Amino acid sequence: MSPKLFRPLLYVLLLSGVPLSAVPALAANPIDDAGFFVRQHYLDFLEHAADSAGEAFWTGQITQCNGDSSCVAQKRVDVARAFFFSDEFINLEQSRDLYGRRRLDASARNTADYNQAFVDAAYRRYWRMPLPAWDTYVNLLNAGIPNADYNSVIRLFINDERYRGRFTNTPYSRSLDANRNRLFADWAARNGQSGNLCQAWQTMSCSAKGSFLTLTHRLQVSVLSDYTTPLDHVNGCYAILGDQPGSNGCGGVDYHRIFVSMDTTLHNAMIYANYGYTMTIDQNRNNYWKASNDFFGPHSPFDMSDETAYGHPRGQNQFWGSSSGYWTPVYRTGVNGIVDYNIMEIDQDYDWNHPSSTECSYDTGGCDTCRSAWDRAGFSDGPGRMIYARQHPYLAGSFAGPDYEWAPTGCERQWCGGCGTCEAKTSWGYLLGRPAHSCADVPCDGTQDYVCTLDGGKKVCTPPYGWVSTTPPPPPPPPPACNPNDEQACYDTGGNWDPWTCNCTSQCVPTGSCAEFDYTNCVCRVYYSQ
Repeated sequence: MSPKLFRPLLYVLLLSGVPLSAVPALAANPIDDAGFFVRQHYLDFLEHAADSAGEAFWTGQITQCNGDSSCVAQKRVDVARAFFFSDEFINLEQSRDLYGRRRLDASARNTADYNQAFVDAAYRRYWRMPLPAWDTYVNLLNAGIPNADYNSVIRLFINDERYRGRFTNTPYSRSLDANRNRLFADWAARNGQSGNLCQAWQTMSCSAKGSFLTLTHRLQVSVLSDYTTPLDHVNGCYAILGDQPGSNGCGGVDYHRIFVSMDTTLHNAMIYANYGYTMTIDQNRNNYWKASNDFFGPHSPFDMSDETAYGHPRGQNQFWGSSSGYWTPVYRTGVNGIVDYNIMEIDQDYDWNHPSSTECSYDTGGCDTCRSAWDRAGFSDGPGRMIYARQHPYLAGSFAGPDYEWAPTGCERQWCGGCGTCEAKTSWGYLLGRPAHSCADVPCDGTQDYVCTLDGGKKVCTPPYGWVSTTPPPPPPPPPACNPNDEQACYDTGGNWDPWTCNCTSQCVPTGSCAEFDYTNCVCRVYYSQ
């Protein structure tokens, strides 16, 4: 084994043996404020802002300590436990349980099932991640039955860096949105478009947007052993590729992918995933990356390739494992001669023959999570965006969905990024397998922070009227170019000239002896009797 590979392996082995209690305390943090602590519990556990009376009561439980640090520490645990034990939180958790089990009911405490649900909720609500395979807190509680020490577990969660780091600038607080903003700005700077990020995003093709959104999401929805995500360890973005110019192809080739630069932590993790180690886990607590089984091997000139462990579409990346990456330039579409040992190419395959565009439609042969079943999407085919979103849904308290309305901070958000390949949705749910054809297919209940452009122009959600156009009506067309001689002749005969139709209407005046006058033909049909 080369020295370069030995050091990362030693680091991984050492990291896996570091107890969670060894994580050093952080400096001053907003979560140390009693009011902030209470308000955050309302948001994390009850999923709404604190009411003034509730906030005052629970804040007072902590501030009554008058600065006594040991008292404050215990009261913070007491307040957190009150949220865990509240009926509102228990009902929320039950509503997300597929089996409808009241696993967090008071009557179930000090049972193995309750302890499993308790710790699972703590991971999701405090650390925004699923219960991992290496968890030890459930065993800690089970060992204390019939007097499980719930206070100690709560104390560990609220004092740990993974919770505190959400409110500071530590890597743990990096959200999908923050990571995307960071990487898109880096891409724009490298490609001469940093002057106007909104315009750069707006003018990007739907296929390129789809590549960036789905692939950054792929790198965000698994965790390393230090609870950071792979996307936290992506330092730069060289290229964002959609369809080949002048083409609407679905195939991969050199398109529908991104090229990024990893830091050493992620690079080492990908190398050891290729060797068969479990380096990241996904929302289902399964291994996320493994060595690729593509019989074509890595995309030239790379010498290693990993893919997501199961499901379709599968993410696939190519990267350097040998020292060749130190001096070998990469010449690929969008990457012109870059020498970077940590460069990584990532795309996704919706089927065995490597189609990879989010804008093309695929059938269930390329999406085993889309076949009809109780826990699957239940449609036969659909665009790649739709299939990807079905495989990677929003999980409350855990990973966010792909957010196809994303735009750089400060830029206008559009439904599906202004594209027509997201799944239609109504107030009663998704219209399975059918893309949204018009704004009528897009929910409008007043909570939307994006506009809809599917009908042409911009529409804003305005209950109870639905999607209302904000685009002013076009000005009337200019009048036709009339023959000036015809216009003059009309005036000469006393007629009325219409410049919009270039027609002359005679001024017909009946005589006093006309009893029935035809104004259309300007003649008298019946005269009075003489």
